[in-house]
Amino acid sequence: MKKAIIIIVSVLVVALGACTCLYFFTDTFNFIKPASTNFANQAKKLLGTDKDNKYSDYEAFLKKFKLEDKSYVGNADISMNVSLPSSIVDSSTQKMINSSTVKYSGSYDASTKARSNNIGLYKDKKEFLTLNLLQKDKTVSIGCSDLYDKTLNLDMSKYEEYCKNNNITIDDNSKDSINKLTSLNDNNYTDLLYDLFYLSEDDYNSLNKTYGNLLTDLVDKDNFSTKKNQKITVNGDDVKTTAYSLTLSGEDTYNLITKFIELVKKDETTKKLIIDKYNVLKKYDVAFYSTYTTYKTSIKDSNLTSEETDDLSTDDVDEFLDKLMSNLEKNKDDFTKTKECLKFTIYSDKKSEPVKFEISSVKDKKDNDESVIFAEDLAKGKTKYTISIDELNKFLNSSDTEEDEDENNTIDIFSSNKSSSSNNVTSSLNSSSKSSYSSSKSGLESIMNSISDIVIEDEYEKTDDSRKGTITVSAKASGSKQEMLKIDYENIDSKSEYKSHISVSSPLSSSISLDYTYNITGLDSDTQNIKFDLSGKYSYYSAKLSATGSITYGKSNIPELTADNSVDVFNLSKEDYQKLETDIITKASDTLPEKLALYGIKVTKEEILSAIPDTQPTATQDATTPDTTNPVVTEPAA
Repeated sequence: MKKAIIIIVSVLVVALGACTCLYFFTDTFNFIKPASTNFANQAKKLLGTDKDNKYSDYEAFLKKFKLEDKSYVGNADISMNVSLPSSIVDSSTQKMINSSTVKYSGSYDASTKARSNNIGLYKDKKEFLTLNLLQKDKTVSIGCSDLYDKTLNLDMSKYEEYCKNNNITIDDNSKDSINKLTSLNDNNYTDLLYDLFYLSEDDYNSLNKTYGNLLTDLVDKDNFSTKKNQKITVNGDDVKTTAYSLTLSGEDTYNLITKFIELVKKDETTKKLIIDKYNVLKKYDVAFYSTYTTYKTSIKDSNLTSEETDDLSTDDVDEFLDKLMSNLEKNKDDFTKTKECLKFTIYSDKKSEPVKFEISSVKDKKDNDESVIFAEDLAKGKTKYTISIDELNKFLNSSDTEEDEDENNTIDIFSSNKSSSSNNVTSSLNSSSKSSYSSSKSGLESIMNSISDIVIEDEYEKTDDSRKGTITVSAKASGSKQEMLKIDYENIDSKSEYKSHISVSSPLSSSISLDYTYNITGLDSDTQNIKFDLSGKYSYYSAKLSATGSITYGKSNIPELTADNSVDVFNLSKEDYQKLETDIITKASDTLPEKLALYGIKVTKEEILSAIPDTQPTATQDATTPDTTNPVVTEPAA
């Protein structure tokens, strides 16, 4: 008897454990789960976020943005070919562009954080000018063999002292430019995205816990519903499904937004991250953060300087959220005055997999007469999106106070007067493609006014690391469907290769096309080859941008600068500096006339030599003002 009891208890424990797993980790017991939970689970499947959110996966995502953790050497050849109306680009400029090539080579040393960049311009495969830039610590070095035999070193830590010793005035703009130059080594802009997206494991888990179930946490359960045995059509096939729906009125939307703001206000992790990411933008001197600085200065004290208002605190975040809430409350009537609702429905098949998603409008929460605004059909190898322009217009112009609003007062998305023409879209489009610009414009307006639906279809084949397919964009009008745009694409993201290819064309006109290719091979090796092409055609006009290159990791080739091959500009005396100017101008007079002639620019040796200063610079000189007597000193402050 005792053994029997033990066996029975053991079976019950196992059964209970199995049922628990089935309840939480499968859809077997959906029928006893809350409608809100079922909708949320289906929404995650629809969005592809139903898998475990592991921090290790997020770390792998972050690594893609960490570009500067090892040394490298790289090169690239860039060229353009254009054939455009002379009203956009004159013919002589087009010839210059088409005959020119930009050659780039660069290197980065991870141990010293030094980097070099060499940019050469070639005309008809002949070198026109090559500029060599090197940055290490707080020194920016500039070299150009056509202008001077040695590299000019500009140690920005010595700049202010140099200006002081030579009675050169430095204004605020110049100081700001100097600070930016001296911070280049510390602020590696290629790591900006990495720093913006970075989350610690604790912060990542905290955000998942706080915002992982927003729908079920912030939306009342009465807004969710479940209907079984719903027969629908998916890509032309009849499917028996279960419908999981979320219905939101204007008031529900208002409550959702206010609850979300309140949730953010209570979440210290989110506020900390807002401040952290603000400081990242500040560190990289990104213009975004200055917008807040301006705002903060204007509302608190117009006499404060930017340096005094740069810091962001939790009080500032709370103040912003309070203002957001206050503005929301002032506009509450805009949300609550209408009873019209939006209904979001996910249809799932017998395997509990989403096969269709719809956004519909209903008069109120009890209304079952749905008007579908947007639909997404999901099938193996094919996804179709349908946007009902008619229903969208009706919803945007609906009003609870004027249910029988005159049709003539309806605001159409494309035009205030909807066309009554019965011509089908095919004939309209075909005729418009053959007309002049003015007539085609008028025809396009007529077409848009007659469109009832826009249909986007994506047919594809995919593997674990690739997807290839065709997207077609069609318009429906007067019972006819016309394909307007065709997009062929291919994406590969494997261990050894990344490729993105898009080709856009229009069945309405063979004279319009756009082609884009970005391809990297050798991702699993130290050397990667890169190819980029972007081309477009319209009628007889075309433009193409091409770039090819490679990058090799694990080594660098930063040139060593010594007293023999470089000059420390800010250590020169006045006499030596003036001699440097003279030497640069003299060599330029020997090399530039012939090179400039390649581009049709006529300049004589004598004209260049005339730039040699006869006297010393004035006692006081604005460092930001261009001056032919002191071109090198003003350059870093520009």
